[in-house]
Amino acid sequence: MNQHSYIMILLVCCMALGLSAQHSNELYNKGADITVKAGETIYVMGDVHLDGGDLGNSGTIEVQGDFYNDNATSTQSGTGVVIFKNDDVNLGQVQQIRGSADLTGSASFYDVDLDNRAAAPMVELNGVNAGVSNTLEFVSASHRLRTAVSDGVNGESYANYIHIENTSNAAMVNVSTTPGAATNFIEGRLRWDLAAATDYTLPVGFADGLGGNGRANQVATISTNTGSGTIEASFTQDAGGTITALQDCGTIDVDCIIDHGWWNIDAISGAFTDFDLNLQAANFTNCAASEDVTIVKKADGAAISGYGLDGSDPCNNVVNTPGSVDREGFTGMSDFAIASTSVMALPVDLIDFQAKPIDQRFIQLTWLTATEDNFSHFEIERSVDGFRFLTITEIQAKGSGSEYLLDDIQVESGVLYYYRLRMVDYDDSYEYSEIRKAMIHNGQLNVLSVYPNPNKAGQSFNVEIFSKHTSQIQLNLYNALGQMVQQEQLDIQQGNQILGIPTHSLSKGNYILQISNGQDVMIEKLSIQ
Repeated sequence: MNQHSYIMILLVCCMALGLSAQHSNELYNKGADITVKAGETIYVMGDVHLDGGDLGNSGTIEVQGDFYNDNATSTQSGTGVVIFKNDDVNLGQVQQIRGSADLTGSASFYDVDLDNRAAAPMVELNGVNAGVSNTLEFVSASHRLRTAVSDGVNGESYANYIHIENTSNAAMVNVSTTPGAATNFIEGRLRWDLAAATDYTLPVGFADGLGGNGRANQVATISTNTGSGTIEASFTQDAGGTITALQDCGTIDVDCIIDHGWWNIDAISGAFTDFDLNLQAANFTNCAASEDVTIVKKADGAAISGYGLDGSDPCNNVVNTPGSVDREGFTGMSDFAIASTSVMALPVDLIDFQAKPIDQRFIQLTWLTATEDNFSHFEIERSVDGFRFLTITEIQAKGSGSEYLLDDIQVESGVLYYYRLRMVDYDDSYEYSEIRKAMIHNGQLNVLSVYPNPNKAGQSFNVEIFSKHTSQIQLNLYNALGQMVQQEQLDIQQGNQILGIPTHSLSKGNYILQISNGQDVMIEKLSIQ
């Protein structure tokens, strides 16, 4: 080791009230060669920073914080595992892989275990791409890896990607094969090195309230008959609609693209001139649930009118009901969607749907319909994280122009609840309402939401708060170094209100917002991109 290469393990003090566990101890490698032997375990009770040198890990590194690469010359070697697990410090926080240089190629991880313990367990990529040369395992249940720092509806537009550099179809462990389930999948962009004559499951999706329309995990399976190389897969929301009828097998016409979304599967390198696809869609609301369905294809970015048929064996698959559809013999990669035979009417026209706390004792749901045509019932679903919904009751249809009311008394104060309606027709077709949220407040001050977050430089953050009384609050904004960069005192009124947090004097980066009324202290993470 030369005199300029060194390792630092830092004890970093808390930078604000409520943040004492954020960065307890850090492993900082400044150009050294570190070796973790097989059978050895290093517990990092904070962040890992790579700034050059080699991290030779043939054992186990358990990281309670984030993993940074701040030097393009940094490398990782060995056959060990990095575990993202925050059960000691950083409790309840999402963990990030971040920095200024990608962790791909010679800097890729060997094995990665995702065992984050946030309420909605997640590891996300923040500004860097990451590679895994052996296995990526989802250890804890209901996990996801997000390739950006915020949710979106266009997976192809997510800022970064995770790259599985192992051609084994077992390189991703414990991924979910249940379409629409908000568990163990890649939210955003997935790259994978594929071998010929192998079946690969691509668990891609996006948040959408994580299952607001069942798009959380949209499972695609590709069978590479010939060809090999690297692909990139993602899933994107789309409104679907009608197209010029495509005649398949000589007698069957498909003319309706389901409103679920489409899969983008592109070849980054290599060539794939003969492959089969299986696509699984959890929910759709606009096309007939018939057996006459197939997979259609369009050029990247083309309009819905650009969908057409591809494949040397188009008659093999027109026997399935969405969502599991097969098609063989595709000759090139692009955008893929599921098409059916005809447009179907929605079961109910929902005019209004609201959720609000009543006297801080229970949450009341109200909704109104304009029309109910062949409509059966509502299933009221509730979630405590916005991802996993459970049915709490069922209400039978009353007819067009009806008003509905439900008092949810099985709620706890201080918990933000999410609600949606599953509206079911007599033929078992259904659609979901938009998601509504409400909270019974137990403190004097509560933060309900922060948006947009991440935000663009120069634009204000909106912070929606609830206060039980008219009072004065203190707003302190800290940068990533713990330095106060903005401070303000505000008089607020009783009830809900929205505060504007200006960012014109701030640079890109991550910030901590502390809001206090002298009794309660609220902490929120803000990001400016």
